[in-house]
Amino acid sequence: MKFMPYLTTNRVTLIFSGISKHTSRRQIFKDYSVFTVACLYMLGVVCYIKGYKDSLLVNVQIHN
Repeated sequence: MKFMPYLTTNRVTLIFSGISKHTSRRQIFKDYSVFTVACLYMLGVVCYIKGYKDSLLVNVQIHN
């Protein structure tokens, strides 16, 4: 079986909270301060851009 972070995160929230499989987990993520996979991806992109902002090209530099 391939590693699927989204499914793993959902299973963990089910175990922690004790809710049924069909219940929305949005509030559980907020209660336990857990980032979703989409949030982690966006955070990674923002941190990358912030770290390498001096070496990245801007649209104005490409299209004069």
